Amino acid sequence: MYEEWEKITTLAELFSKKARKNGDKTAVITDDKQVTYEQLDNISSNVAGGFRSLGVSKGDKVVIFMPNSLEFLYIWFSLMKLGAVAVPLNISLKGPLLKYQINDSDAKVAVVDKQLLPQYLEIKNSLEKITVHLTNEENADGFLHIDILTESDKPVEKNETVHPSDPATIMYTSGTTGPPKGVVLPHNAYINTAHMNASIAEAREGDIFYSTVPFFHTSGQLQIILPALINDLTAAFDPWFHASQFWQNAVKYRATVIFLISSMVNILLKQPASEYDRSHFVRVAMTGGATKDTWPIFEKRFGVRVLEGFGMTETCAIAIFNRGNDVRVGSVGKPLPYFEARIVDDEDNELPPGKVGELVIRPRKPYVMMLEYYKKPDETVKAWRNLWFHTGDLFYRDEDGFFYIVGRKKESIRRRGENISPYEIESVVNEHPSVLESAAVGVPSELGDEDVKVFIKLKPGTQLDFMEFIKWCDNKLPYYMVPRYVEIVDELPKTPTQRIQRFLLKERGVGNAFDAFKAGYRPKKPVT
Repeated sequence: MYEEWEKITTLAELFSKKARKNGDKTAVITDDKQVTYEQLDNISSNVAGGFRSLGVSKGDKVVIFMPNSLEFLYIWFSLMKLGAVAVPLNISLKGPLLKYQINDSDAKVAVVDKQLLPQYLEIKNSLEKITVHLTNEENADGFLHIDILTESDKPVEKNETVHPSDPATIMYTSGTTGPPKGVVLPHNAYINTAHMNASIAEAREGDIFYSTVPFFHTSGQLQIILPALINDLTAAFDPWFHASQFWQNAVKYRATVIFLISSMVNILLKQPASEYDRSHFVRVAMTGGATKDTWPIFEKRFGVRVLEGFGMTETCAIAIFNRGNDVRVGSVGKPLPYFEARIVDDEDNELPPGKVGELVIRPRKPYVMMLEYYKKPDETVKAWRNLWFHTGDLFYRDEDGFFYIVGRKKESIRRRGENISPYEIESVVNEHPSVLESAAVGVPSELGDEDVKVFIKLKPGTQLDFMEFIKWCDNKLPYYMVPRYVEIVDELPKTPTQRIQRFLLKERGVGNAFDAFKAGYRPKKPVT
């Protein structure tokens, strides 16, 4: 099954080679739609021709602001054939955060789903370099309809000048003390990770990979779509995660391999027993967040084998994983063949087994990790100090070489599988007319991961209506960043250099804070 892998080094050539090999075999399934390898290749070639007619060429950046869909795949694949750089954005972004990422990417074209037009229109006039706006909404003023992309009479099968080291995507990940950083990932990293994920899952003839993880994440692209296609298999997806329908849909698609982030694992375990719990065909669940306690419970209830691992956008989704018979419940496994990993102290000295320190990683082969943080050379050098990539996560390893997550050295908040920078929340909260300054931290959630809590110092003479404040945040922040808890404080603890000491706030936990959920608030998730 892997005989062609070494011959494919870029996404530009992947789709055409696989189409010639697999023809009318089903490549992708979603809902009641099936697309063959040949159709996927032909449509993406036509779309690539359409982009070229709009002036998009190798190296140009194109924003994709769309939920999971076949249209997303056609656009993504077409850009890879051109050698252009895809910039998929979180569909929950709005306001200043959305504007920042589009402007920072230097994109010249944006493709916006009609469901997301209200968010995009709010910031459209403040975009600096976008010259072409495309959407699937009919007669949207100032937009071209995406159907024009398939009308080109000069399809592009692939660009022969695309190299394994060329940028394929810019994926934005949260910083901890500043704006989000654009992670530049090369073509070869995608090919390498796709192959490795299929290997971890022990892919075999007839497998169907299924997930609902968004395509704007590396996990959505690299845990399901590409591992299936690179091994001549079938990928199935849904636009969004619905716990009550997940196993039913897995049965519908006849899925055999699935991928789940931590909150999905916990939410599925909280669902009432169903006839679909064991009537599916899934044999492997690759996860990112199954704990030592939930892992065996999940396996027993759903009759699947759990394989837990660790990765980051910077490592192109994966770096450490449990594999084959080399599995230890509670750990994230061992480094994959193309990576080295160590646990180090604050001076980058390697620590012995059992000692907690920061996880650092480096590649054994070229172009299997990120190239850089886009336009942030200082941040890139800082992350790669002493020739090791510093993850900012606290780990330890045991005597047998298995790695275990302890927590985050960085101050990021992880909520529902999203890594959130406190800076992103605070920069918006601080705009509220009653807020003098704020600090955001993660606090324990009953669903796993964390919930967002904000500590607020009010402006003199002002008051805060908590529910009104939450609704205000809901209009300006992605749903997963909207605070669940709010606490008013007289002062925020700071260092002598006036840096907020978030760890002291985090130690307070939920406390007696206002709870938006108990007050009846429910976040407005994107419509899909």
